[in-house]
Amino acid sequence: MLAALALASCLAGGPVPSVAILIDDIGYRLDTDLAALGLAGDYSYAILPHTPHGRRFARAAAALGRDSLLHMPMEAVRHNRLLGPGALLRGMDGTTIGDTLDAALTSLPSVIGLNNHMGSRLTADANAMRALAAGVARRPGLFFVDSRTTARTVAADAMRARGVPTLERDVFLDNVLRPGAIRRQLARLVERARRQGRALGI
Repeated sequence: MLAALALASCLAGGPVPSVAILIDDIGYRLDTDLAALGLAGDYSYAILPHTPHGRRFARAAAALGRDSLLHMPMEAVRHNRLLGPGALLRGMDGTTIGDTLDAALTSLPSVIGLNNHMGSRLTADANAMRALAAGVARRPGLFFVDSRTTARTVAADAMRARGVPTLERDVFLDNVLRPGAIRRQLARLVERARRQGRALGI
């Protein structure tokens, strides 16, 4: 038997194998975002900062007792035109990274954690991740999810080194947008949870 639970609860684990699902890229498309909020089940949501509907969505999620995270844009190897406002970029110093994080969190005051949006370049940069981890650690109560958009990520290690509670993505569910492919990814997620006690799908 698998227990479906909120992402924050997945940090603690438990005796029953559990699956958490994080729905990301929230904030621009109100109709589909609210449809995701209306799904039956204990889903969690990652909201992009400085978006037209992000704060409204976060308030609605909080009213329903759902977890919301900051979906923090971070520089990727390619397609950086898709980052949106408030992105963290290579070459930013620690102060700028901290200020950019603070502005993003201020735009979504009810979030309980954050994960990376894109970030295949930045999450592999140890200096940038140490600076980000320092900023997150200054906000007690926040946790971090490494979306693992690159095998070279050092984000989770940097967060744990600063004492930030951290999870890592196990399976991307819809990187291939075909129903059969998504069903196979869901099966992988369940099998991973049975094998290791818990699993996170994005």
